[in-house]
Amino acid sequence: MSSQADTNQIAFLQGTWRAVLQDQPEPFHKELLSDFVSSTVLSSLPAQTTLFNVLHECRAREAFQESYIKSFLGLRRVWDKLTPESRHIIIQYSNKCGLHKQGGLRLNMLQDDEAALTIRWDTANRLYEEARDEAFRACRALGLEMVQPRGLPKGNEFALLVQGGQDILSKLLRERINTDKTAVAMAVGYVTPVAHTKLKRNLQQAYAECHGAFRA
Repeated sequence: MSSQADTNQIAFLQGTWRAVLQDQPEPFHKELLSDFVSSTVLSSLPAQTTLFNVLHECRAREAFQESYIKSFLGLRRVWDKLTPESRHIIIQYSNKCGLHKQGGLRLNMLQDDEAALTIRWDTANRLYEEARDEAFRACRALGLEMVQPRGLPKGNEFALLVQGGQDILSKLLRERINTDKTAVAMAVGYVTPVAHTKLKRNLQQAYAECHGAFRA
């Protein structure tokens, strides 16, 4: 294999793995790339790692070719589970690196992806973040310290404090859903299957954030 082909495959892998992680904060759990990275590389990494470390280990163990094949097979399995944005990025890298010209690599956007890409998720996220900050301030007024730096909580009857906090956060999660559904409706008029995947992922992330802050 030529040096240019090696370079193209490495660039494709780096872009693809970043798209598969879908803005996952670092360090991330290495199992998120278990379908895409050489098993030898994975076993050498700590449980929490970074994309830089994954690429470094692939280079040190000369495992890029194995990871490229594994990534291609992994993409076939999870293609419809990725967000439209991730599929778009991966196809862009494939075209940029000339890999779409190779016989086996035929990755295409799904039917509703073009419509889904017009959705203003950035606006929906900004509106949700404003609602989240307001909800966390309401929790603090009850005596629940949701964010760092945490001060001394106000005295309150425990059962009422917990119930009040749960009510506020439940309303916030409904706000996440309604905000996203409105963004989708304004862009395409209906909730496409691929947009439904994004809505579900956003709700899961919001729930995890609220749950972690509430427990802390």
